[in-house]
Amino acid sequence: MKSQFLLLLLFMGVWLSATAQDTLSTDGFDQTDVIQNEVIEVVKLYEPILADAKKIKLVPDLKEQEVAQSTNTSNPVFNDYQVPNRFLSLTFEPPGLKPLALKKKRPESLYNAWLKAGYGNYNTPLIDFSVSTGRPSENSLGLQLQHLSSRVPENYQQDFMNNLGKAFGNFYFGKNYLNVSLAGEYDQYFYYGYDWTDSTNYPLDEDVKINTLTIPISVELGSAEENNANVFYKFGLDYHFFNTNWNTKENQVGYRLDLEKRFDNRWLVGIDSDANFTTYEDSLKQGENSLETFALNAVPYVGITQPWGKLRLGVNLGVDQNDFLPYPDLQFAVHLIEKQLTLYGGWNKEVIKNNARNMTEQNPFLRQTPF
Repeated sequence: MKSQFLLLLLFMGVWLSATAQDTLSTDGFDQTDVIQNEVIEVVKLYEPILADAKKIKLVPDLKEQEVAQSTNTSNPVFNDYQVPNRFLSLTFEPPGLKPLALKKKRPESLYNAWLKAGYGNYNTPLIDFSVSTGRPSENSLGLQLQHLSSRVPENYQQDFMNNLGKAFGNFYFGKNYLNVSLAGEYDQYFYYGYDWTDSTNYPLDEDVKINTLTIPISVELGSAEENNANVFYKFGLDYHFFNTNWNTKENQVGYRLDLEKRFDNRWLVGIDSDANFTTYEDSLKQGENSLETFALNAVPYVGITQPWGKLRLGVNLGVDQNDFLPYPDLQFAVHLIEKQLTLYGGWNKEVIKNNARNMTEQNPFLRQTPF
C-alpha cells in the first residue's frame, strides 16, 4: 500500500513539471508573471449560510429531573434542631458631641439678697436678711442675719430673744463641692411651766432668765454630679460650742458620712454613719472632771429603686461608751400617684446622748433657729 502511494506522488510531480513548461514563451519569459486586465462584477454581498446549523446554548440549564426537584415546595422537617444563642453583652458609651460653636447667652439675673421683716402682738419684731454672690452652681459667699424677740407687757417671764449671724461659702471643683460655714447665736429666754399663784415666792427675772451663746463651725464635702463609678458621698465635720450665764459649757465634735454605690440605676448598697463626742461642765461641777459622752450610729444597707418607688433595708450598729445597740433600719417610698402623691415610711432607732445641742435642737422653746 505504501508503494502505491509513493508511485502516485511521483506521477503527480512529473505531470506538474511538464505542465509548468507551457507557461514559458518562445523567448524564454514566464507568462504567469503578467497581470491580465479583467472586469469583475459584484452581484451581492457575500453572506455565508451554514446548512442545517444548530445554535449552541451558552446559558446554563438544568436537567428535567433537577428542575422537578428544585420546584418542590414541601418544607424540610428538622428533628430536635436547635441553634444555641451566643449573645455578648457589650457596654459602649459614645463620646459626646462637641459643637463647633455655641451662641453666647447671658444667664438670667438672680436676686442674691433676701429680706423679710414683720411685727406681731406682744411686741414681736422679726427681721431676716441674707445676701450672697454668684449662682448656686458656682463659687459663692454669703451672709445671713436674723432677729426674733417678744416682750410680754405683763410680768410672766415669757420674754425671749434670738439673734443669729452666719457667714458661709460654697465652692465647686470638678464633680465635687465644698461647703463651709461659721455662725454665732445669742439667745435669751425664761423658764416655762412654773405656777406663780403664790405671789410671795414670785421669782426675780435673773433667777429664771438664761442667756446662751452658741458658735457652730462646719465643713462638708460631697458629690455634686454623677460620675462614671456611680459612687455618691457626703462627708462633714463640725464643732459646736455652747455657753450660758449659769456657767454651763459644752464642746462637741462630730462627723457624718453618707456613702452609696449604685448598680445599673436599680440596685444600691451604702452606709450612713454619724458620731459625736461631747464634754460638759456646769456650775455644780466646778473644779471637777467634766461629763463626757460618746454616741455612734452606723447603718449599712442595701436597696432597690423601681418606677413604683424605693426600698431600703439595713441595720443600725449603734454604740455608746457602754453598750452596743444593734437595731433594724427600714425605709421605703411608694408612688401612689406618679409625680403627685408619694407615701413615705420607715422604722429605725438611733443612739442619742443628752447634751445641750441635742436638747436645744429638739425643744422649740429653747431655740428658734436650729443648726
